Amino acid sequence: MAEAPYGTFAAVVLAAGRGTRFRSKHVRSKVLFPIAGVPMLEHILQTLHGMTPQQIILVVNEDVQAEISEHYGNIYETVVQEAQLGTGDALATAMPAVSDEVDNVLVLPGDVPLVTESALRDVLYASSSGDAALLTFTPPELRGYGRIKTEEGFVTGIVEEVDADAVELKIKEVNSGIYAIKRQWVDTALDRARTEFGTDNRKGEYYLTDIVNFLRTRAVFYEPAQDLMGINDRAQLDDAENAIQQRLLVKHARSGVTFVRGNTSYIEFNVRIGRDTTILPGTVLRGETVIGEDCEIGPMAYIEKSRLGDGCKVFCSRLVEVKAEEGVTIGPYANLRPGSYLEETVKIGNFVELKKSTIGAGSKISHLSYIGDAKVGNDTNIGAGTITCNYDGFTKHRTIIGDGVFIGSNNTLVAPIEIGDGAYTAAGSTLTKDVPADALGVGRSRQDNKEGYAAKLRGKKSKKPESGDETGETQGEGK
Repeated sequence: MAEAPYGTFAAVVLAAGRGTRFRSKHVRSKVLFPIAGVPMLEHILQTLHGMTPQQIILVVNEDVQAEISEHYGNIYETVVQEAQLGTGDALATAMPAVSDEVDNVLVLPGDVPLVTESALRDVLYASSSGDAALLTFTPPELRGYGRIKTEEGFVTGIVEEVDADAVELKIKEVNSGIYAIKRQWVDTALDRARTEFGTDNRKGEYYLTDIVNFLRTRAVFYEPAQDLMGINDRAQLDDAENAIQQRLLVKHARSGVTFVRGNTSYIEFNVRIGRDTTILPGTVLRGETVIGEDCEIGPMAYIEKSRLGDGCKVFCSRLVEVKAEEGVTIGPYANLRPGSYLEETVKIGNFVELKKSTIGAGSKISHLSYIGDAKVGNDTNIGAGTITCNYDGFTKHRTIIGDGVFIGSNNTLVAPIEIGDGAYTAAGSTLTKDVPADALGVGRSRQDNKEGYAAKLRGKKSKKPESGDETGETQGEGK
């Protein structure tokens, strides 16, 4: 692979902010708040991976180091910023871990999840004609951003909002917090900024922005502004979610997926969808879900951590950790719980619940049934109202139903039980014993008709007092 025109680089992601404005009762960094199902930090890391950096270093605080490690293990090098002394201190904390062999250091906040590879390449490329480069933009809302002063394309100063005067506050070009700095100048610039400026500002912090006083820093104005949007509270988190959802919709649509009213659906970052599949309104696809080609999903389908083969249809149903092969039809109003495996052309109908069960090819469970901890063979039909009694209050038990079985309506199969190949069971049966292959299982009592008894009941009802009981007691007075 040819070397990029800006040379090699290490990426330092500043992720030590505690995110107090998120007002969470849990102690965690704001960069771990999810957008499209993954931490906002993950969006930045995925963008960086597309650029093949020599290093990715995360600057974190003590409170979230364990959480970062839980998410990413040892994939990324982390350094702990023990005292929260500002962005300049954060980069200085990371620099001992940065290789001397890289040409540039790319510095970016961990709360800019919408930043694109194009923007990062622009700032890296611009740094080749100076000592450093900085992405700038004009946001729709200026509040909270440092203002940029420029002269002939170079940054002459960055004024934090809390330190700005009335004239400086009117500047519309602001700091994105994304820098590309030549490696050879970083340590010197940070030392000078600490020595000459220190913490003489309203925040009492070491500002990374002060390095522009010692480095020829190119200003790289970038549009659209949305790509550089920082996330400081949950309202901005929602704005970022909407933007990411639109990007994901466009990505899938351009890969051959049809969305009907796509803005009503929710697709997470790790979802994969095959060509010629249609996503209908109100669909939610979460986790590492894989949808095959030529499927129809929705309306109102919830699918999480599941895999569906080609040609599947899911209507108004919930699937969690389900695997379905080609041509499976599910719904409406089915609830498929973890461990459900559906082989080819299975049909799961309305108000059916499955849990930890395998349903063989061509089998049908069309209505109002619960099948749990079961193995159902091929081409078997399970009638309406059938349940597997899999739990005795202490232990879960298995139900095994063979190939070509016909289970009558309103059956109760008390596990452990096995229904042999080709067997039939009578409607209304409660079965507690195995049914051999090709046998008819009947588990119901003999019907007894009491002639005239209904008329007797109606007569008794007509003589009953309108209030109270036969003893004349008023309602609410018991014996």
